[in-house]
Amino acid sequence: MAYTDRFPIVKNFLETKLTAGCDAGETTLSLENVDSLPVILAGRDYVPLVLRDAGTAREIVYVDAVDSSAGTVTVRRGQEGTTPAAWATGTYAYCTVTSDSFQRMRVNGFAPLVTDEGRPSVSRTSATTANIAGDFTAQLEVGMAVRVLSGDTVVEPTDAELGAIHVTSVSFSAGVTAVSFQNVSLPTTVDGLDLGLSVASAPLYHPDVVVADEDTLTQTQNVLSVSQKFKDDLKAEQAAKDEERDEAIADAKSSADAAKTTADNALPKSGGTMTGAIQFGNSGQITIDESADFIVLASRTGDKVGAKVVCRGLKASTRPGSVLLIGRTSDGREGTPVWVMPDGNIEVNGKNLVRSVNGVAANAAGDVSDVAAIGSDYVRFSNGFQICWGATATTKNADVQITYPQSFTTGPSIVGLRSSGPSTTATVSCWARTNTATGFKLYANEATGYMWAAIGRWK
Repeated sequence: MAYTDRFPIVKNFLETKLTAGCDAGETTLSLENVDSLPVILAGRDYVPLVLRDAGTAREIVYVDAVDSSAGTVTVRRGQEGTTPAAWATGTYAYCTVTSDSFQRMRVNGFAPLVTDEGRPSVSRTSATTANIAGDFTAQLEVGMAVRVLSGDTVVEPTDAELGAIHVTSVSFSAGVTAVSFQNVSLPTTVDGLDLGLSVASAPLYHPDVVVADEDTLTQTQNVLSVSQKFKDDLKAEQAAKDEERDEAIADAKSSADAAKTTADNALPKSGGTMTGAIQFGNSGQITIDESADFIVLASRTGDKVGAKVVCRGLKASTRPGSVLLIGRTSDGREGTPVWVMPDGNIEVNGKNLVRSVNGVAANAAGDVSDVAAIGSDYVRFSNGFQICWGATATTKNADVQITYPQSFTTGPSIVGLRSSGPSTTATVSCWARTNTATGFKLYANEATGYMWAAIGRWK
Protein backbone atom coordinates (compact mmCIF):
# COMPACT_ATOMS: atom_id res chain seq x y z
CA MET A 1 0.00 0.00 0.00
CA ALA A 2 1.47 3.35 -1.01
CA TYR A 3 2.29 5.76 1.77
CA THR A 4 0.10 8.87 1.45
CA ASP A 5 0.28 10.43 4.93
CA ARG A 6 3.12 12.80 5.80
CA PHE A 7 3.94 13.53 9.43
CA PRO A 8 5.56 16.70 10.73
CA ILE A 9 8.77 16.07 12.73
CA VAL A 10 9.71 18.94 15.02
CA LYS A 11 12.64 19.64 17.35
CA ASN A 12 12.76 22.01 20.31
CA PHE A 13 14.81 25.24 20.07
CA LEU A 14 15.98 24.57 16.51
CA GLU A 15 16.96 27.87 14.87
CA THR A 16 19.37 28.37 11.97
CA LYS A 17 20.14 30.78 9.10
CA LEU A 18 20.37 30.81 5.34
CA THR A 19 24.00 30.67 4.24
CA ALA A 20 23.05 31.84 0.74
CA GLY A 21 20.20 33.98 -0.59
CA CYS A 22 17.36 32.44 -2.64
CA ASP A 23 14.62 33.65 -4.95
CA ALA A 24 10.92 32.80 -4.67
CA GLY A 25 11.12 29.80 -6.99
CA GLU A 26 14.10 27.95 -5.49
CA THR A 27 13.39 24.63 -3.72
CA THR A 28 16.95 23.98 -2.53
CA LEU A 29 18.03 26.16 0.40
CA SER A 30 21.48 26.43 2.00
CA LEU A 31 21.36 26.35 5.82
CA GLU A 32 23.79 26.56 8.72
CA ASN A 33 24.16 23.32 10.73
CA VAL A 34 21.82 21.19 8.61
CA ASP A 35 22.85 18.19 10.76
CA SER A 36 20.94 19.75 13.66
CA LEU A 37 17.64 19.06 11.84
CA PRO A 38 15.78 15.94 13.07
CA VAL A 39 16.19 12.71 11.10
CA ILE A 40 13.30 12.21 8.67
CA LEU A 41 12.26 9.53 6.19
CA ALA A 42 12.26 10.98 2.70
CA GLY A 43 8.77 10.96 1.18
CA ARG A 44 7.11 10.20 4.52
CA ASP A 45 8.06 12.93 7.00
CA TYR A 46 8.80 16.62 6.82
CA VAL A 47 10.18 19.35 9.08
CA PRO A 48 8.14 22.60 9.19
CA LEU A 49 10.38 25.69 9.10
CA VAL A 50 9.47 29.36 9.23
CA LEU A 51 11.62 31.87 7.30
CA ARG A 52 11.50 35.39 8.74
CA ASP A 53 13.20 38.74 8.43
CA ALA A 54 13.60 41.56 10.94
CA GLY A 55 10.18 42.89 9.99
CA THR A 56 6.84 41.07 9.63
CA ALA A 57 7.60 38.95 6.54
CA ARG A 58 7.14 35.21 7.09
CA GLU A 59 7.09 32.10 4.88
CA ILE A 60 6.40 28.50 5.94
CA VAL A 61 8.38 25.82 4.12
CA TYR A 62 8.37 22.03 4.54
CA VAL A 63 11.78 20.30 4.56
CA ASP A 64 11.43 16.98 2.71
CA ALA A 65 15.11 15.96 2.47
CA VAL A 66 18.47 16.91 3.99
CA ASP A 67 21.86 16.80 2.21
CA SER A 68 24.45 17.02 5.01
CA SER A 69 27.47 16.98 2.72
CA ALA A 70 26.18 19.92 0.64
CA GLY A 71 24.69 21.76 3.63
CA THR A 72 21.34 22.07 1.85
CA VAL A 73 17.71 21.03 2.28
CA THR A 74 14.97 20.33 -0.27
CA VAL A 75 11.77 22.19 0.60
CA ARG A 76 8.21 22.84 -0.48
CA ARG A 77 7.76 26.61 -0.62
CA GLY A 78 4.86 28.81 0.46
CA GLN A 79 2.98 26.35 2.66
CA GLU A 80 -0.17 26.96 4.75
CA GLY A 81 -1.23 30.07 2.84
CA THR A 82 2.13 31.87 2.95
CA THR A 83 3.70 33.35 -0.19
CA PRO A 84 7.11 32.30 -1.56
CA ALA A 85 9.53 35.19 -1.40
CA ALA A 86 13.16 36.05 -2.10
CA TRP A 87 15.29 35.81 1.04
CA ALA A 88 18.75 37.21 1.70
CA THR A 89 21.78 35.51 3.20
CA GLY A 90 21.48 35.41 7.01
CA THR A 91 17.66 35.09 7.02
CA TYR A 92 16.51 33.28 10.14
CA ALA A 93 14.80 29.88 9.85
CA TYR A 94 13.30 28.18 12.89
CA CYS A 95 11.42 24.92 13.54
CA THR A 96 7.97 25.08 15.14
CA VAL A 97 4.58 23.38 15.19
CA THR A 98 2.42 25.14 12.61
CA SER A 99 -1.37 25.11 12.40
CA ASP A 100 -1.55 22.54 9.60
CA SER A 101 1.07 20.25 11.15
CA PHE A 102 -0.86 20.31 14.42
CA GLN A 103 -4.10 19.33 12.64
CA ARG A 104 -2.32 16.45 10.89
CA MET A 105 -1.14 15.08 14.23
CA ARG A 106 -4.55 15.57 15.85
CA VAL A 107 -6.81 13.92 13.27
CA ASN A 108 -4.53 11.11 12.07
CA GLY A 109 -5.00 7.69 13.71
CA PHE A 110 -1.24 7.14 13.84
CA ALA A 111 1.77 9.21 14.91
CA PRO A 112 5.44 8.58 14.01
CA LEU A 113 7.78 7.00 16.56
CA VAL A 114 10.44 9.71 16.89
CA THR A 115 12.89 11.30 19.29
CA ASP A 116 14.05 14.90 19.40
CA GLU A 117 16.58 13.86 16.75
CA GLY A 118 13.93 12.33 14.46
CA ARG A 119 13.20 8.75 13.41
CA PRO A 120 15.21 6.07 15.32
CA SER A 121 16.93 3.16 13.56
CA VAL A 122 14.78 -0.01 13.29
CA SER A 123 16.28 -3.41 12.41
CA ARG A 124 14.36 -6.62 11.66
CA THR A 125 15.43 -9.63 13.77
CA SER A 126 12.75 -12.08 12.57
CA ALA A 127 9.43 -12.12 10.69
CA THR A 128 7.64 -10.87 13.83
CA THR A 129 10.38 -9.12 15.87
CA ALA A 130 12.54 -6.01 15.53
CA ASN A 131 15.05 -3.95 17.53
CA ILE A 132 14.82 -0.17 17.90
CA ALA A 133 17.92 1.84 18.86
CA GLY A 134 17.13 3.58 22.18
CA ASP A 135 14.60 3.15 24.98
CA PHE A 136 10.99 3.37 23.74
CA THR A 137 9.28 1.38 26.48
CA ALA A 138 7.36 4.53 27.46
CA GLN A 139 5.95 5.02 23.93
CA LEU A 140 5.16 1.38 23.09
CA GLU A 141 2.69 -0.80 24.97
CA VAL A 142 1.35 -4.30 24.60
CA GLY A 143 -1.78 -4.31 22.44
CA MET A 144 -0.96 -1.03 20.67
CA ALA A 145 -1.72 -0.88 16.94
CA VAL A 146 1.28 0.04 14.79
CA ARG A 147 2.02 0.81 11.16
CA VAL A 148 5.28 -0.58 9.72
CA LEU A 149 7.04 1.50 7.06
CA SER A 150 9.32 0.01 4.40
CA GLY A 151 10.51 2.12 1.49
CA ASP A 152 7.57 4.20 0.30
CA THR A 153 4.97 1.62 1.36
CA VAL A 154 3.11 0.58 4.47
CA VAL A 155 3.46 -3.14 5.30
CA GLU A 156 0.10 -4.90 5.09
CA PRO A 157 -1.18 -7.13 7.95
CA THR A 158 -0.96 -10.85 7.11
CA ASP A 159 -4.73 -11.23 7.74
CA ALA A 160 -6.76 -8.14 6.82
CA GLU A 161 -9.85 -9.51 8.53
CA LEU A 162 -8.07 -9.50 11.88
CA GLY A 163 -7.35 -5.77 11.70
CA ALA A 164 -4.04 -3.96 12.19
CA ILE A 165 -0.58 -5.08 13.29
CA HIS A 166 -0.23 -5.09 17.08
CA VAL A 167 2.54 -5.11 19.69
CA THR A 168 2.72 -8.29 21.80
CA SER A 169 5.82 -7.60 23.92
CA VAL A 170 8.24 -4.75 24.68
CA SER A 171 11.56 -4.90 26.57
CA PHE A 172 14.71 -2.78 26.86
CA SER A 173 18.29 -3.99 27.33
CA ALA A 174 21.78 -2.83 26.34
CA GLY A 175 20.55 0.34 24.62
CA VAL A 176 17.99 -1.47 22.41
CA THR A 177 14.20 -1.83 22.64
CA ALA A 178 13.10 -5.31 21.51
CA VAL A 179 9.53 -5.45 20.11
CA SER A 180 7.39 -8.43 19.07
CA PHE A 181 4.41 -8.06 16.70
CA GLN A 182 1.49 -10.20 15.57
CA ASN A 183 -0.42 -10.33 12.28
CA VAL A 184 2.62 -9.32 10.23
CA SER A 185 5.54 -10.72 8.26
CA LEU A 186 8.22 -8.06 8.49
CA PRO A 187 10.19 -7.31 5.30
CA THR A 188 13.99 -7.33 5.26
CA THR A 189 14.14 -3.53 5.50
CA VAL A 190 12.09 -1.69 8.11
CA ASP A 191 12.46 2.10 7.95
CA GLY A 192 10.19 3.19 10.78
CA LEU A 193 7.08 2.73 12.88
CA ASP A 194 3.90 4.77 13.26
CA LEU A 195 2.03 4.24 16.53
CA GLY A 196 -1.71 4.10 17.10
CA LEU A 197 -2.95 6.83 19.42
CA SER A 198 -4.65 4.30 21.69
CA VAL A 199 -4.71 0.54 22.25
CA ALA A 200 -8.38 0.50 21.19
CA SER A 201 -7.64 2.03 17.79
CA ALA A 202 -7.77 -1.50 16.33
CA PRO A 203 -8.69 -4.89 17.83
CA LEU A 204 -6.09 -7.41 18.96
CA TYR A 205 -5.80 -10.80 17.33
CA HIS A 206 -6.12 -13.91 19.48
CA PRO A 207 -6.09 -17.56 18.31
CA ASP A 208 -9.41 -18.20 20.08
CA VAL A 209 -11.25 -15.59 17.99
CA VAL A 210 -13.98 -17.07 15.77
CA VAL A 211 -15.34 -14.60 13.21
CA ALA A 212 -18.91 -15.66 12.48
CA ASP A 213 -20.93 -14.52 9.54
CA GLU A 214 -22.93 -12.12 11.63
CA ASP A 215 -23.33 -8.41 11.40
CA THR A 216 -20.29 -6.18 11.83
CA LEU A 217 -21.21 -5.07 15.36
CA THR A 218 -21.36 -8.62 16.69
CA GLN A 219 -18.00 -9.48 15.10
CA THR A 220 -16.39 -6.41 16.61
CA GLN A 221 -17.77 -7.21 20.06
CA ASN A 222 -16.38 -10.74 19.87
CA VAL A 223 -12.94 -9.55 18.86
CA LEU A 224 -12.82 -6.85 21.53
CA SER A 225 -13.86 -9.36 24.19
CA VAL A 226 -11.05 -11.75 23.27
CA SER A 227 -8.64 -8.80 23.01
CA GLN A 228 -9.32 -7.93 26.62
CA LYS A 229 -8.77 -11.58 27.61
CA PHE A 230 -5.47 -11.55 25.75
CA LYS A 231 -4.38 -8.43 27.58
CA ASP A 232 -5.42 -9.96 30.92
CA ASP A 233 -3.41 -13.10 30.14
CA LEU A 234 -0.33 -11.02 29.34
CA LYS A 235 -0.73 -9.05 32.58
CA ALA A 236 -1.05 -12.27 34.59
CA GLU A 237 2.06 -13.68 32.95
CA GLN A 238 3.99 -10.50 33.70
CA ALA A 239 2.76 -10.53 37.32
CA ALA A 240 4.06 -14.11 37.73
CA LYS A 241 7.45 -13.05 36.35
CA ASP A 242 7.53 -10.04 38.70
CA GLU A 243 6.75 -12.28 41.68
CA GLU A 244 9.51 -14.71 40.69
CA ARG A 245 11.97 -11.81 40.32
CA ASP A 246 11.01 -10.36 43.73
CA GLU A 247 11.54 -13.76 45.38
CA ALA A 248 14.97 -14.07 43.78
CA ILE A 249 15.90 -10.57 45.01
CA ALA A 250 14.66 -11.41 48.53
CA ASP A 251 16.70 -14.66 48.56
CA ALA A 252 19.83 -12.83 47.40
CA LYS A 253 19.36 -10.15 50.08
CA SER A 254 18.87 -12.82 52.74
CA SER A 255 22.07 -14.58 51.67
CA ALA A 256 23.98 -11.27 51.70
CA ASP A 257 22.65 -10.45 55.19
CA ALA A 258 23.67 -13.89 56.45
CA ALA A 259 27.16 -13.48 54.98
CA LYS A 260 27.49 -10.05 56.61
CA THR A 261 26.39 -11.46 59.98
CA THR A 262 28.98 -14.24 59.69
CA ALA A 263 31.69 -11.71 58.81
CA ASP A 264 30.70 -9.43 61.69
CA ASN A 265 30.81 -12.35 64.13
CA ALA A 266 34.15 -13.62 62.83
CA LEU A 267 35.93 -10.25 62.85
CA PRO A 268 34.26 -7.92 65.39
CA LYS A 269 35.03 -4.21 65.38
CA SER A 270 35.30 -4.09 69.19
CA GLY A 271 35.90 -7.01 71.54
CA GLY A 272 35.18 -10.63 70.68
CA THR A 273 37.44 -13.21 69.09
CA MET A 274 39.16 -13.47 65.69
CA THR A 275 39.54 -17.25 65.40
CA GLY A 276 43.04 -18.67 65.25
CA ALA A 277 45.02 -15.46 65.53
CA ILE A 278 44.38 -13.05 68.37
CA GLN A 279 41.87 -12.32 71.11
CA PHE A 280 41.17 -8.93 72.70
CA GLY A 281 39.29 -8.66 75.98
CA ASN A 282 37.16 -5.62 76.89
CA SER A 283 39.93 -4.34 79.17
CA GLY A 284 42.68 -4.71 76.58
CA GLN A 285 44.23 -8.06 77.56
CA ILE A 286 45.89 -9.99 74.74
CA THR A 287 45.97 -13.79 74.30
CA ILE A 288 48.27 -15.26 71.64
CA ASP A 289 47.69 -18.43 69.60
CA GLU A 290 51.22 -19.75 68.99
CA SER A 291 50.00 -21.88 66.04
CA ALA A 292 49.09 -18.77 64.02
CA ASP A 293 51.23 -17.72 61.05
CA PHE A 294 51.44 -14.10 62.20
CA ILE A 295 51.02 -12.46 65.62
CA VAL A 296 50.24 -8.81 66.39
CA LEU A 297 50.98 -7.34 69.83
CA ALA A 298 49.70 -3.90 70.84
CA SER A 299 51.32 -2.37 73.94
CA ARG A 300 49.44 -0.19 76.40
CA THR A 301 50.89 3.02 77.83
CA GLY A 302 48.65 4.38 80.57
CA ASP A 303 45.25 4.85 78.97
CA LYS A 304 46.79 4.86 75.42
CA VAL A 305 46.41 1.56 73.58
CA GLY A 306 48.56 0.95 70.50
CA ALA A 307 51.49 3.17 71.48
CA LYS A 308 53.72 0.56 69.89
CA VAL A 309 53.16 -2.40 67.55
CA VAL A 310 55.32 -5.53 67.45
CA CYS A 311 54.70 -8.17 64.75
CA ARG A 312 56.44 -11.55 64.82
CA GLY A 313 56.33 -13.75 61.73
CA LEU A 314 56.13 -17.43 62.58
CA LYS A 315 55.65 -19.92 59.74
CA ALA A 316 54.23 -18.57 56.48
CA SER A 317 55.13 -14.88 56.64
CA THR A 318 57.37 -13.23 54.04
CA ARG A 319 60.23 -13.22 56.60
CA PRO A 320 59.76 -16.42 58.71
CA GLY A 321 61.04 -16.16 62.25
CA SER A 322 61.75 -12.40 61.98
CA VAL A 323 60.56 -9.60 64.26
CA LEU A 324 59.00 -6.40 62.93
CA LEU A 325 59.19 -3.27 65.10
CA ILE A 326 57.08 -0.20 64.29
CA GLY A 327 57.30 2.87 66.51
CA ARG A 328 53.97 4.64 67.01
CA THR A 329 53.19 7.92 68.77
CA SER A 330 50.26 8.37 71.14
CA ASP A 331 48.30 10.20 68.42
CA GLY A 332 48.56 7.18 66.06
CA ARG A 333 51.43 8.27 63.77
CA GLU A 334 53.73 5.40 62.78
CA GLY A 335 57.47 5.50 62.22
CA THR A 336 59.77 3.51 59.91
CA PRO A 337 59.40 -0.33 60.04
CA VAL A 338 62.49 -2.20 61.33
CA TRP A 339 62.94 -5.95 60.63
CA VAL A 340 65.22 -8.02 62.89
CA MET A 341 66.20 -11.16 60.92
CA PRO A 342 66.96 -14.61 62.39
CA ASP A 343 70.55 -14.38 61.02
CA GLY A 344 71.17 -11.14 62.95
CA ASN A 345 70.66 -8.72 60.05
CA ILE A 346 68.61 -5.57 60.62
CA GLU A 347 66.59 -4.04 57.76
CA VAL A 348 65.36 -0.42 57.93
CA ASN A 349 62.99 0.88 55.26
CA GLY A 350 64.05 -1.82 52.78
CA LYS A 351 67.83 -1.34 53.37
CA ASN A 352 70.13 -3.62 55.42
CA LEU A 353 71.52 -1.90 58.51
CA VAL A 354 73.76 -4.90 59.29
CA ARG A 355 74.80 -7.46 56.66
CA SER A 356 76.63 -10.32 58.37
CA VAL A 357 76.36 -14.06 58.89
CA ASN A 358 78.22 -15.61 61.87
CA GLY A 359 80.13 -12.36 62.35
CA VAL A 360 81.50 -12.13 58.77
CA ALA A 361 80.57 -8.90 56.97
CA ALA A 362 78.90 -9.26 53.53
CA ASN A 363 78.84 -5.86 51.80
CA ALA A 364 76.39 -5.26 48.94
CA ALA A 365 76.89 -2.29 46.62
CA GLY A 366 74.11 0.24 46.64
CA ASP A 367 72.94 0.10 50.29
CA VAL A 368 73.57 3.41 52.04
CA SER A 369 74.03 1.42 55.29
CA ASP A 370 76.61 -1.16 54.07
CA VAL A 371 79.05 -2.31 56.75
CA ALA A 372 82.56 -0.89 56.27
CA ALA A 373 84.16 -2.73 59.21
CA ILE A 374 82.96 -4.88 62.07
CA GLY A 375 84.44 -6.32 65.26
CA SER A 376 83.34 -7.95 68.49
CA ASP A 377 82.70 -4.57 70.12
CA TYR A 378 82.13 -2.13 67.24
CA VAL A 379 80.56 -1.74 63.80
CA ARG A 380 81.33 0.92 61.19
CA PHE A 381 79.01 1.79 58.27
CA SER A 382 79.96 3.16 54.88
CA ASN A 383 77.91 6.31 55.45
CA GLY A 384 80.10 7.30 58.47
CA PHE A 385 77.83 5.96 61.23
CA GLN A 386 79.60 4.02 64.04
CA ILE A 387 78.54 2.13 67.17
CA CYS A 388 80.98 0.94 69.91
CA TRP A 389 80.05 -0.97 73.06
CA GLY A 390 81.58 -2.60 76.13
CA ALA A 391 81.32 -3.40 79.85
CA THR A 392 83.48 -2.50 82.85
CA ALA A 393 83.59 -2.51 86.63
CA THR A 394 83.77 0.78 88.52
CA THR A 395 85.53 1.75 91.75
CA LYS A 396 83.65 3.55 94.46
CA ASN A 397 84.04 7.33 94.18
CA ALA A 398 86.67 7.06 91.47
CA ASP A 399 87.09 7.48 87.70
CA VAL A 400 87.58 4.56 85.34
CA GLN A 401 89.13 5.39 81.94
CA ILE A 402 87.36 3.69 79.04
CA THR A 403 88.94 3.70 75.55
CA TYR A 404 86.71 3.20 72.49
CA PRO A 405 87.68 0.20 70.34
CA GLN A 406 87.56 2.57 67.33
CA SER A 407 87.91 6.36 67.39
CA PHE A 408 85.12 8.82 66.52
CA THR A 409 85.52 12.20 64.80
CA THR A 410 84.39 13.87 68.03
CA GLY A 411 82.95 12.83 71.38
CA PRO A 412 79.97 10.51 70.68
CA SER A 413 76.67 10.09 72.51
CA ILE A 414 76.92 7.55 75.34
CA VAL A 415 74.18 5.39 76.80
CA GLY A 416 74.69 2.98 79.71
CA LEU A 417 73.06 0.54 82.04
CA ARG A 418 74.21 -0.73 85.44
CA SER A 419 74.57 -4.51 85.13
CA SER A 420 75.35 -5.29 88.78
CA GLY A 421 75.76 -3.43 92.01
CA PRO A 422 76.35 -3.53 95.75
CA SER A 423 74.28 -5.87 97.85
CA THR A 424 73.06 -2.92 99.92
CA THR A 425 70.01 -0.84 99.04
CA ALA A 426 72.14 2.25 98.52
CA THR A 427 71.43 4.41 95.48
CA VAL A 428 74.08 3.94 92.78
CA SER A 429 74.90 6.86 90.47
CA CYS A 430 77.13 6.61 87.38
CA TRP A 431 78.02 9.26 84.83
CA ALA A 432 80.50 9.88 82.04
CA ARG A 433 83.07 12.65 82.24
CA THR A 434 85.66 14.08 79.85
CA ASN A 435 84.13 12.43 76.77
CA THR A 436 86.49 12.66 73.74
CA ALA A 437 86.81 11.09 70.31
CA THR A 438 88.91 8.21 71.76
CA GLY A 439 87.22 7.50 75.13
CA PHE A 440 85.61 8.79 78.31
CA LYS A 441 85.98 8.64 82.09
CA LEU A 442 83.24 6.81 84.01
CA TYR A 443 82.60 7.90 87.60
CA ALA A 444 80.44 5.97 90.11
CA ASN A 445 79.64 6.49 93.78
CA GLU A 446 79.64 2.74 94.35
CA ALA A 447 81.53 -0.24 92.97
CA THR A 448 79.25 -1.62 90.27
CA GLY A 449 79.12 -3.37 86.90
CA TYR A 450 78.37 -1.06 83.98
CA MET A 451 77.48 -1.73 80.29
CA TRP A 452 77.82 1.15 77.82
CA ALA A 453 77.30 1.98 74.10
CA ALA A 454 78.69 4.98 72.19
CA ILE A 455 77.00 6.21 69.01
CA GLY A 456 78.52 8.77 66.63
CA ARG A 457 80.42 9.20 63.36
CA TRP A 458 83.83 7.87 62.36
CA LYS A 459 84.14 10.08 59.24
